[in-house]
Amino acid sequence: MTLAMGASPGKRQSRRQPSAVRRRRAANQPHTTGVDIRTESIKISLRLQAAFGLRREESIKIIPKWADRGDRLVLKDSWTKGGRTREIPIGTPEQRQLVDEAKAVAKGKSLIPPASRRTSTISSIFVTSVSGSVFTPFTDIGISTPKCATRK
Repeated sequence: MTLAMGASPGKRQSRRQPSAVRRRRAANQPHTTGVDIRTESIKISLRLQAAFGLRREESIKIIPKWADRGDRLVLKDSWTKGGRTREIPIGTPEQRQLVDEAKAVAKGKSLIPPASRRTSTISSIFVTSVSGSVFTPFTDIGISTPKCATRK
């Protein structure tokens, strides 16, 4: 431990940064106000998460045409956390309609946006919330705002 000039050996020096260089977030800016939805496939991915409880990675790696088994969705082990196949029942007409929409958007492929399949990782293409971006509320794509995106 190094001592500042004039400090006694028994006192520890504070490691706080001077106020001029302290990092702060503006108090009037919320953490998230919405999401920047880039493609239809990402909109469908978000709706699949809300309707079926899919994880983010599952919702974009899914190949809806392959996963649809009529009364349930089957997720391949390579799409899931832990590498285990998972089955999710399709219990409502709204869920059935969403799966059909996902099949139409994906056209037999995964929901990873076509331009991003070669150039970006899954986490970087999914949601961008940068100050100054144009944001779309979750309600605009058919799902209610998640609790993590609201601030009290």
